[in-house]
Amino acid sequence: MIALGVLLSLATDFDHQVKIRGHRVELGQVEAYLAEICGSDSVAAVAWPVDHGSARGIVAFHCVQGLAAEDVRDALMRRIPRYAAPQQVREAVAVG
Repeated sequence: MIALGVLLSLATDFDHQVKIRGHRVELGQVEAYLAEICGSDSVAAVAWPVDHGSARGIVAFHCVQGLAAEDVRDALMRRIPRYAAPQQVREAVAVG
């Protein structure tokens, strides 16, 4: 697991609008839905991996123990376009 505080400090250095396989995606929108689904503001969405200026996908992080990644991803897929849905959802450890 990764500490969410570390991840968030890294994520703030990047533009929140990214290109995912040719589509513009607003990471803040993904994070807003993720927070709603998880019932927590301790979430992050990161474009990853980045290859030649475009990301191949999104990895989402949350700090809710026991929340199934598949359930979170399925809920996101009902709210956002398929290309904007995270390929991975991971539980992180909240610090601070």
